Amino acid sequence: MRSSKVLQDRPKTDAQRALAIYRAQTTAPGWGAVEPREFDMLVDPHITAPPSPARTPAATVPIRSVPIPSRGRLLVMAGALAVQFGVLLACATRHLALTLVGVLAVGLLLGVAANVDLLEHRIPNRLLSWSAIVVLAVTGLSGQQVLDDVALGTALAFIPIAVVLLTRGVGMGDVKMAGVLGAAGGLIHPLVGLATVFLMALSTGIVGLTTRYKRLALGPWLWAAFVVASSVAAVVLRLRAS
Repeated sequence: MRSSKVLQDRPKTDAQRALAIYRAQTTAPGWGAVEPREFDMLVDPHITAPPSPARTPAATVPIRSVPIPSRGRLLVMAGALAVQFGVLLACATRHLALTLVGVLAVGLLLGVAANVDLLEHRIPNRLLSWSAIVVLAVTGLSGQQVLDDVALGTALAFIPIAVVLLTRGVGMGDVKMAGVLGAAGGLIHPLVGLATVFLMALSTGIVGLTTRYKRLALGPWLWAAFVVASSVAAVVLRLRAS
């Protein structure tokens, strides 16, 4: 390569002189260094482009693990689901096997989600998605009437808690969980979802008034309210049918 002195001494064209004046002005104090541009390299072929920076691989977002409930919570969850299973087995009035599979699968998955919400104040989307897939699969095998009830139950559970979301009183995870529980409740009766949201609001309101807790994780309360509402609805429907 030629030395910088030789490059300075060689004759310059008018374009090169103008370029030299421009670069001297733009590299003055307050301007900062200017990297060679495509125009510069066309005017003066001895200017080479700076090496492009090496691309670093994009940071991968780690998948957060789902904490396993403690032994005490597992016993409470198992006991509640066992009672729900017994009530549904004795009182379910339509599509007994499909109803049991759908309601208990959603109860188990969202029971784990409620435990995560209690510990970390978040509801995993994976568990919500799996629960929704279970409800859709069971609904597809149950017929048009069940499909209508599931759609209505989803709306009756989703709309009231979504209105509360607008006032920033709940999180979006709570709203999605209420919608999935309303859909699962529609396998029994469309009003199960509405009853779930009502029981959750009533119980958390009482706890909030009688304790110093200003913000509660709503996932466990939604899950418990769903277990109660679905069991009571199954009993009422059996009594009406008999």
